[in-house]
Amino acid sequence: MQETITFALHGFLGQAKDWEHLKNLYSGKNLLTPSLFAEDGTLAGQSLTAQAEIVMSLLNKKGLRQFGGKKTFVGYSLGGRIGLHILQLEPDIFDQYVFLSTHPGLAEKDIDTRDNRRVSDEKWAAQLTEENWGEFLLKWNSQSVLASTKKEPERYVSDYSLKKLRLALTSWSLAHQADMRDVINKNREKITWVVGAHDLKYLELGKELERNNLINRLEVFKGGHRLHLECADQLAKLLKPG
Repeated sequence: MQETITFALHGFLGQAKDWEHLKNLYSGKNLLTPSLFAEDGTLAGQSLTAQAEIVMSLLNKKGLRQFGGKKTFVGYSLGGRIGLHILQLEPDIFDQYVFLSTHPGLAEKDIDTRDNRRVSDEKWAAQLTEENWGEFLLKWNSQSVLASTKKEPERYVSDYSLKKLRLALTSWSLAHQADMRDVINKNREKITWVVGAHDLKYLELGKELERNNLINRLEVFKGGHRLHLECADQLAKLLKPG
């Protein structure tokens, strides 16, 4: 059996431990799961492209380029959006890309939606303080896109750099992400796009990519938005070497 290595990148408010259930199920030997937002974690870039470059530098340090087996990227939500920028910068650094609950980007001409998203994310960033941490989490988890999904594990402010979280909400905002549909289409052979059956917004985004023939493989898991937490068994089966 071919040796494999998988690099899994969590979403906003995520941590490396979010992938523990997958690690227990995963039949591959190597599963790398960095933390983006810990004080001593991965450096934070000033844009999604800059963050993708930082992640690639980390991968180089881990010896990914010298690895002779199959290399897979898995990205959830924000982690997937960073992965799209890795795909754009250096598509062949991984053999396979798995995008979970990932937004392909707003249309460039949709200026109003971009402006509204930018204002919204700036408001979220302004609420991020130690004093208001519990209130922030409550409001964040009350968003409609998370209504049909499993609740995240308990999140403690001491586990994060608030500066990095604010940066993710502002500089890494969907408002500043380019429309990546052309990138997706050019690399369709190595992409698996995964959405939750109960995550209606992202289910429609995935079906839109499929209708427009931009992807070859759309997987619909039996879950909501937080697929890495809800559907680790289905993801492990998808990633099974062979």
